[in-house]
Amino acid sequence: MTARSAIRAGALIVLLAAAASLWHQRYRETLPPRDIEALLATEDIPGAVLAVRDASGAERAMAYGRSAAPGTTLDASTRFPIASLSKPVTASAVRRLIAHGALGPDDAASAWLPVLSQQGEDPRMARITVRHLLQHTSGLGDASDPLFDGEQVRGCDRAIETVLQRRLDSPPGTVMRYSNVGYCMLGSLIERVTAQDYATAVAELLDLPDTTALTLGPPSGLSHQGHGLAAGDWQLLGAAGGWFGDAGTLAAIFSTDAQDSSIPAMPVEGHQTPSYYGLGWRVWPTATGDRLTHFGILPGMFSLAVSFPDGCSAVILMNGRPRSQETFADSLAVFLERELPHPHGNAK
Repeated sequence: MTARSAIRAGALIVLLAAAASLWHQRYRETLPPRDIEALLATEDIPGAVLAVRDASGAERAMAYGRSAAPGTTLDASTRFPIASLSKPVTASAVRRLIAHGALGPDDAASAWLPVLSQQGEDPRMARITVRHLLQHTSGLGDASDPLFDGEQVRGCDRAIETVLQRRLDSPPGTVMRYSNVGYCMLGSLIERVTAQDYATAVAELLDLPDTTALTLGPPSGLSHQGHGLAAGDWQLLGAAGGWFGDAGTLAAIFSTDAQDSSIPAMPVEGHQTPSYYGLGWRVWPTATGDRLTHFGILPGMFSLAVSFPDGCSAVILMNGRPRSQETFADSLAVFLERELPHPHGNAK
């Protein structure tokens, strides 16, 4: 290599390093607050906390708007209830048990939950597998959701008792239909396999940094949102919807979790809709890979997690409820993909 070539090569390296540094700085400091605030205003949502992570793990959390709790403010450490975003937490714990060899995805759930074969109204319940519960194909559909009685929370234990007195909506493994009670059963399964209570088992399986990183129900002594339900109601929702956490902790858990190659498993052969439920996440196939999403919604709150094929991810927690949850979740995921910096360019 000539001296001139060496100089050019060195200059190129410096330029590339500068470009990478510039992108990293932009990722950490340049986000669209006006657009986020406009989204909140459109839906009459008081405030939110957004946490974003790039593929290298660099993270930034931002608070928008105001707290729904009098006398408090929103910041990156504020805890929110996450409702059905608890399901990816539960699914992650189950997949850790699978990875450790404690159970198999196609094992019959009745091996740990004998009530499915001993007390169930429908003998087909004995054929429900761990995979069916994870992917909402158990036949335990929520046409009449036993987790709730109108706006009143009945809780996981009563929901399981109720469905055992019903027949399945469809044979296990044939139809994908969202099921809260299926995740209640996964919570009970985690307890049986680990011989621990659900919250303790999840904390150990996910290697949470401390006892307040995630809490089942409102965290004692910590600033939190989620006053649309009584404190005890959140705990009754258990594995299907009872966790509280801050956006940054959830983004860190989910960004690692989303790299699990077992997640994008097709639930039903010949499935035709644009998205489907993999092993704990909603999977959206794209030309560049699978985008993973999940959201949660209950009175006074909304949560969304999204992981992009390039390794970038985001979690947004809100202290209000949008009018159209599916439309809002889809629009917000597309908005984040377009607006948040990605190392290989942004979709337009």
